[in-house]
Amino acid sequence: MRKIDEDQLQKLYDDRRATIRQLLAHYGIHTEDDLARNINETVLQAVASLDFIVVEMCEMLKAVGYFGDNFYYIKHRIPMIQGKSYRNLLAHDSLSYYVLADSSDEIRLINAFVFAVTEVSLFDKRQPFEVYFTFPTVKETNRWNAEQQQLLEALKTDNAARIHEAMRSGGEITNQFCVPLSENDSTDFTTTLVNLLYRYCRPGSPVITLFRRYFDNFDSYYKPSEALVKSAFKQRDFDLALKHCGKNLQLGPEFFAVPELVSELGKNQLQGLASLGWAFLIKQLLDAGNDQSLTEVLPLFGKFSITEDDYGPAWYAILRGKHGIAKMLLEKTIRTHPMALELALVFHWNDLLSEIESKTLIGRNMFMRLLRTAIREGNDIGLDFLLTRERNTPETGMRALSARPLSPVTSDGPNGF
Repeated sequence: MRKIDEDQLQKLYDDRRATIRQLLAHYGIHTEDDLARNINETVLQAVASLDFIVVEMCEMLKAVGYFGDNFYYIKHRIPMIQGKSYRNLLAHDSLSYYVLADSSDEIRLINAFVFAVTEVSLFDKRQPFEVYFTFPTVKETNRWNAEQQQLLEALKTDNAARIHEAMRSGGEITNQFCVPLSENDSTDFTTTLVNLLYRYCRPGSPVITLFRRYFDNFDSYYKPSEALVKSAFKQRDFDLALKHCGKNLQLGPEFFAVPELVSELGKNQLQGLASLGWAFLIKQLLDAGNDQSLTEVLPLFGKFSITEDDYGPAWYAILRGKHGIAKMLLEKTIRTHPMALELALVFHWNDLLSEIESKTLIGRNMFMRLLRTAIREGNDIGLDFLLTRERNTPETGMRALSARPLSPVTSDGPNGF
């Protein structure tokens, strides 16, 4: 009977190993090299499934006494989570373990891979043993950090000779570096030196030639036209950034986030910005939370109108929670969409209901939908508003959609909402 139970538990364990291998294979992970390439890709979508399987395997290992104490490794300067601690991470408070071990989601994917490729006989007799990891000493770690810092400082001077010297001293050019988002933002992010070339190096710099030797597919990461735009943007030369920004080169979100964007652009470049179309431009500025530039750019456009399939800028402003901007856009709007009215009901922005309704054609089905929305959201004022308007126009139920056709979009630009 005991042997039957042992065989059954071993089969359950092996089946879960096979399931992990199948799941990893679905995302193209068969080897350690595959894992390194895909660790930051969509495979992380499968981490929750992997967690569930691995925690079951951990319970089996714990039941047969496989794990020992590993608290020493968590206390180490380069901490690791394994054994019972890893089982607790999966089953209980992940955040505490991440903070304790300075870890992240990637460790779960790596450990799942280890489980998948490691064959374990649960009931073999094992002699107690300790695993000894070889960690860099504190002195070695500090020396390596200093070498990497020298390499980064050399890049900041756009000096290929200094970079090459730093590399010969031990600097690893292909590693990740932690740097501030910008000179005005102390928030750090991790990136490669290739992504910092536009920030510190002029186009055509010998540094670029040097980097091309060490980075595979370098030209797919570093494009001169993009580098020119990013460099101009870093220098706050928005005129130059737009000048080099062709139709096939998208302006990044950081461009639209600059509060002084409109005020610092020349007249010609302002017209170029307006040529992007009001739908695209307003959406980008709303996404960036740039209320100042949005307010300044509105005079470039005439009145807004929408088509039947277009929700319009006022709706998008409400969606982004911008009450003042939505009110300002409504003043410039000839026709808006019933969905803007529904969203205002959801937000309880009842002071906007009258103006939105006056510029909206609402059919019977949409009217019933708006009633249900007001009831569902507990918006009594909005519900009273709808019912009052219904009583005022009993024969149509507010204004029937078929009363008159929707106006086409204005010539200011394409729709896109």
